[in-house]
Amino acid sequence: MDIYLVYVVCALLLLVGVKYAGIKKFNDDYLSLDASKAIQGFAAIVIIFHHISQRVSQDGSIQTPINFFVNIGAYCVAIFFFCSGYGLIKSKDKKEGYMKSFLWKRLVVLLLPFFVINGFYVLVAQIFMKANFSPFTIFSYVVGLKLVTGDGWYVITSLIMYIAFFLFFRFINKKFEWIAFVGMFLMVPLYVVLCLSKGHGDGSNLFQGEWFYNTVLLMPIGMVWARLENKLVPLIKKVYWILLPVFGALTFFTYKWSMEVLSNPGYWSEYMHPGDPRYGDKLLCYGAQSLAFICFILFLVLLLMKVRINNKVLAFLGGLTLEIYLSQRFFISNILPMYNNKDGIFIGIFAIVCSSVVLAYLFHVLCGLVINPIKKLGSKKPAVDKTKK
Repeated sequence: MDIYLVYVVCALLLLVGVKYAGIKKFNDDYLSLDASKAIQGFAAIVIIFHHISQRVSQDGSIQTPINFFVNIGAYCVAIFFFCSGYGLIKSKDKKEGYMKSFLWKRLVVLLLPFFVINGFYVLVAQIFMKANFSPFTIFSYVVGLKLVTGDGWYVITSLIMYIAFFLFFRFINKKFEWIAFVGMFLMVPLYVVLCLSKGHGDGSNLFQGEWFYNTVLLMPIGMVWARLENKLVPLIKKVYWILLPVFGALTFFTYKWSMEVLSNPGYWSEYMHPGDPRYGDKLLCYGAQSLAFICFILFLVLLLMKVRINNKVLAFLGGLTLEIYLSQRFFISNILPMYNNKDGIFIGIFAIVCSSVVLAYLFHVLCGLVINPIKKLGSKKPAVDKTKK
């Protein structure tokens, strides 16, 4: 079946241009901006495959050749949050004046594409699907009070964590920075409790669903890694060939265990026990997934210390991850039904990926025309790279 070509695409994206550091050498810039963008670009494509596999297999209830991707999407989002946390601390340390204008610039970069893409979905629904939204409904969808697609949860969660980061690291003295780190970690259980109290919904309401919170722990973990990196990496290099197989095995076994827990009892067990929210079941699933995500990320970091993923395609995709994430649902909903359960489905998948990337690029260019001028409105003095003084 041509659907197996999905795995060929993944292999080519990863292996073309890959460079091995050598037995006794390491990539000291293993999480540089270019390196992290490349891996995030790959993760964005895998997330498209993840959402397609959910549709094709009906959330895993039907066995298909791409069922592997059904439960892999959260691992890709964990990469996003880890790299985000890591990058926040590195930028804070590297750029003088970074925190003063951080919130305004970060919100512009995050929210402008979100608003524009939401507006696109609403416009298409109004014109081609004959939707009759009220002005308030249109406003709610565009600004994210309600989610026009479930994928907007990522923006909402990121927004909350960015605000927390700004408050903790902008106003807490450098001498007491550990308090800011503790604060970021305390934000996670508070956010989890908020989402747990909301239960599940149809995907349009905020904070309903485990996807809102099950990967967010990786952001403060990425921040801690960035802060302790200079102390940890020399130690890791000494026992690297012990740690690599250990975390490889841990990644495998924690993944298998988390899959068992997700199957029984699962996050959605309240539907089998009407009137009982089953918070204990959800916390068990959350704990199992968190452990699996942490082991996976640490294993990935170890791999990146030796192997550089380096090709122009991933470099390009790495600059479009947010736009791809928010755009791909449109094409999955409109193209996949024409190919689902038919021969030649890979053609449909290929069309979805290409269309998502093209639309994401158009949104990126459109938003880019106004992002920089808007960013300047919130900053009288731009951040300066301390290393270039």
